[in-house]
Amino acid sequence: AVLAQFDPPDVIYLDPMFPPRRRGAGAAEPKRMRLLRRLVGEDHDASELFSISRQLAKRRVVVKRPLHTDPFAEQQVVAVHKGKSVRYDVYSKAVE
Repeated sequence: AVLAQFDPPDVIYLDPMFPPRRRGAGAAEPKRMRLLRRLVGEDHDASELFSISRQLAKRRVVVKRPLHTDPFAEQQVVAVHKGKSVRYDVYSKAVE
């Protein structure tokens, strides 16, 4: 709703909260991430925000994701840029 008030951007960059990673029995999530998750909760609306972003962006939507997770829309990824622990999935504008 708020985004509709502005001119559509060429690119929208999304950095949703990463889902918790399954760790070994002795390894816990870092304390700062546990605290952040308790404060803001899980990111249950990330896929909805992704869909809205693809409708609004003029050209592309870039989503930052951890390497261990699946893309939001695997068949629709046009490019992937991988780092050591994250990747950036690039999507073109949604076709109406």
